[in-house]
Amino acid sequence: MKTELQNNHTNPTAEESDDLLRYLRNWHKEYCLIGAEDTVICAVSGGADSMAMADLFRQYYAIEGRLRLIIAHFNHHLRLEADQEAEMVKNWCNGNGLTFEYGEGDVAGYAESTGVPIHTAARVLRYNFLTSLYPKSPHKRVVCTAHHQDDQAETLLLRLFSGSGAKGLSGIRQATLWKESGVTIVRPLLGATRQQLREHCVVNAVPFMDDASNNDIHYPRNRVRRNLLPVIAEQFGASAVAGIARSAELFSLIAEYIDTISAVVWNEAIIECEEHQIILDSNRYNSYLTMLRLRLLQRAYQQLSKNQRPPSLRLLQNADKALLLGANGTYEINSGIAVRQEKGRTYVFHSTPNRQTYTLQDGGTVTFPGFGELTISSGEPNRFPDLHSIPDGVLICDSDRLSGSVLNARYSAPGDRIFPFKAKSSQRVTEILRAHGVPRHLRSYPIICDDDDEIIAIPPYVIADRVKVTSDSRKITIFTWKTVLSNSHPQSIVATQRIK
Repeated sequence: MKTELQNNHTNPTAEESDDLLRYLRNWHKEYCLIGAEDTVICAVSGGADSMAMADLFRQYYAIEGRLRLIIAHFNHHLRLEADQEAEMVKNWCNGNGLTFEYGEGDVAGYAESTGVPIHTAARVLRYNFLTSLYPKSPHKRVVCTAHHQDDQAETLLLRLFSGSGAKGLSGIRQATLWKESGVTIVRPLLGATRQQLREHCVVNAVPFMDDASNNDIHYPRNRVRRNLLPVIAEQFGASAVAGIARSAELFSLIAEYIDTISAVVWNEAIIECEEHQIILDSNRYNSYLTMLRLRLLQRAYQQLSKNQRPPSLRLLQNADKALLLGANGTYEINSGIAVRQEKGRTYVFHSTPNRQTYTLQDGGTVTFPGFGELTISSGEPNRFPDLHSIPDGVLICDSDRLSGSVLNARYSAPGDRIFPFKAKSSQRVTEILRAHGVPRHLRSYPIICDDDDEIIAIPPYVIADRVKVTSDSRKITIFTWKTVLSNSHPQSIVATQRIK
């Protein structure tokens, strides 16, 4: 792979270079993303784009009299010429009296250890380095990258081909926040073209190196850059590429509006937001425009899935259609997350049954994610002299009637049955839960079993007749079910464990 050092071409004029300097000054005044006291860290790879940016900031800051300009280079060690590029940038900085910062990382090793693509690994390590510089500086740090108008057009076209929505078609933003450090990343050259930046380097004798991998049409971006954009410019004029880039900016405004309205709609429609489920008001949900309904489903999905990649538009549309038609039953969206409507509520929830079993230790507490906690204690029967006046959320049983020495807790499964106290026959657990108003999708529910896996309690609703407390009982086991109820729907449970 060959990289060429460039520093002497013909054609461009000093006037064209001055245009870029005026552009940078106007950009600074329009967007106000860099303060007068900020420390500006220019990310410079050694290519024409970033070297032009570094020189423009050098000239601009010389005029403005600012001194806190840092030129930072990160060596990815992915190409043979990487060290040569770093040396070139360092020498240029030294020759112009600029502060140079150097970083390096094992990108290939990081990609292998984390399982991320090589370009993602390079980006993470590079930005971690750039945003880690001068952490104790009393001045705000701003990282500048050399993304330009052609990059913007390429990005929009690539995302258009992949079917992106308004947020994706927003392309490259003027400013973003690097979450890991909270440092702002700005792109001051989105209004400049690749040709203008290259010409700036030529006119001002700024050295740069061309990365030959940018000519490899194996990569989609390079195919757009080399094969598509030139045809667009030839067929529709040079301004067509600028028009594509301008569309990205318009899409960013649309995406910002949708995000704002979606946040308002979320706050209107949300009833409950728990780790295991999100409940929306069905009437409100059904009244919204299609875009807002889909955004509600998308946000609920991402929140429950811990920000996994959102499902496709088709999957969201199918789920939305099922809800609007009032279809009975549960509709699976994707990856174990489903929706259903019931009694004026729209539920988005984890649909994969939980098969975990918990051993109830003496005096311990077991937490059921999404339901609550279960604790156990023991005592004498006289603790509850009136068996008809046991406090809400408390179930008691005869300790001597329990099979074995260990109690277990698990989630109910289809076909589970219990013979409730005072009942004439056994009943399905799902029937009991339905009778107590538990929504259908929550009926994989915490239950308590003995050593033989016989169900002895469904807290806080029923106890098995076999372990009922009578006048002959000498010791009782107390299940305390501390329940937080919301309109009769259980949200958290606490149970008390058996103490010998």
